[in-house]
Amino acid sequence: MNLTPLTPETAAAAVAKMALMAFFPGDPDIRAALVSVFVDMVDTEEQLDWLVNRALRLYARWPGVAEIRALYCSRWKPKDGIEAYSSIYPDGIPSERREPPARAMPPGRLVTADAELDQRVQKAADAKKLKGAEKRK
Repeated sequence: MNLTPLTPETAAAAVAKMALMAFFPGDPDIRAALVSVFVDMVDTEEQLDWLVNRALRLYARWPGVAEIRALYCSRWKPKDGIEAYSSIYPDGIPSERREPPARAMPPGRLVTADAELDQRVQKAADAKKLKGAEKRK
């Protein structure tokens, strides 16, 4: 994989994209300071792109520099060595993995190891299916 070192210009573009968040600072000096933070903290353009996109998905409003650093630290070691932890997500940043959709159990599969209970559950499910079919008629 070809990784592109982060430049101040790329960091400035990332800061502009983060302005999509509610309450993002509009002051040019604050935005310049954030560019500096990104250049000090992030190694590559690809990492910063991930950080900005992930932040836009996780936070509806600007969470502050410390929280953005915590998000970055959840995946990479910062270039400047300053680690941070989320105060918004004290149990850890939510996983990027999506949970697979729940699937219905295939027919004929046991619901429980208790044969008698399984038979009752199957009977109740079959009765429910019949009632549902009658309502549609």
